[in-house]
Amino acid sequence: SGTTTHAGLLQRCLAGQGRRVHCTQEPSGGPIGALIRQALCRRLVVRRPDGVFAPLDEKTLALAFAADRADHLHSEILPQLSSGATVICDRYYLSSLAYQSLQLDYQWVRTLNARFIRPDLTIFLDVPPAVGQARMVADRRIAQLYEDTSRQERVYALYLRAIEELRREGEHIAVISGDQSTEDVHAEIADVLAGRRPGR
Repeated sequence: SGTTTHAGLLQRCLAGQGRRVHCTQEPSGGPIGALIRQALCRRLVVRRPDGVFAPLDEKTLALAFAADRADHLHSEILPQLSSGATVICDRYYLSSLAYQSLQLDYQWVRTLNARFIRPDLTIFLDVPPAVGQARMVADRRIAQLYEDTSRQERVYALYLRAIEELRREGEHIAVISGDQSTEDVHAEIADVLAGRRPGR
């Protein structure tokens, strides 16, 4: 959907306003994040009793994402916030609610992530699953887990469910169409941050 591109653009925009900005992402660059990246690329597998090598099971992967998030907060995000920096995180627990709930109970995944600090603002770049799938295929040589059209459609529906619930609980989530030019998306993000539009 372009989150990495727009995280970088937002970092430069805020730095240009004189703010100290720290940009990071999940999975993190920490030790657990490195394992998750290998699992997503099918390079970290387990041997089943029948001798077949398979990806990590969904519950283990969900727990790994939560462990990485806890480590990420403790070792990087919270120290940056305490020092006065603005932190931009490319993906956070909203992604877990969408992706890990594909195979697992949605409320279990919510409970697993319930105690993490809430962001001041979440920006969801709304891209139709077919468009997102085409972008992923063009961008990568090796498909990661979850990257097929049927799964992406289910992930999209779970994103919308989570956004609706989190908004009811008071979270500020701006939904911006990611199916437009990079410049237009960035302009809309800037408008949300400046308070000129709430995000739909």
